[in-house]
Amino acid sequence: SMSRALKVFVSGPLTDNGQASVPERAANMDKAVHAGIECIQKGHYPFIPHLSLYTNAVAKQQDIEIPWDRWMEIDNAFLCCCDALLFIGSSKGSEIELSVARDRKMPIYYSAVELPEVVPFIASSWKDSPY
Repeated sequence: SMSRALKVFVSGPLTDNGQASVPERAANMDKAVHAGIECIQKGHYPFIPHLSLYTNAVAKQQDIEIPWDRWMEIDNAFLCCCDALLFIGSSKGSEIELSVARDRKMPIYYSAVELPEVVPFIASSWKDSPY
């Protein structure tokens, strides 16, 4: 049976509370992006907080320090708008997100494979978009 599209928050390690190396952070971001792509392929709307790695890098170039706690606060503002959590790995941050999702009685998925299929997306249905 076809399901409605869900706003899916992708939750998994990124910086490991500042401990992860630059290559580890990039690999964590790639893993989250791949999970987000799987969500899109199933017809859902992923929110991938790991993409803030780029925003954070640009901020650093401008000598703006955005602390981990502030990123968690930003993530939480979006998590609370989502319909489901896709938990792809454990870290300090993702465990906090998992507990918030549980408190909010959100469905929690551990693989994009578990997400329900959505009625196929028809491009022309969205403002006759050329994309």
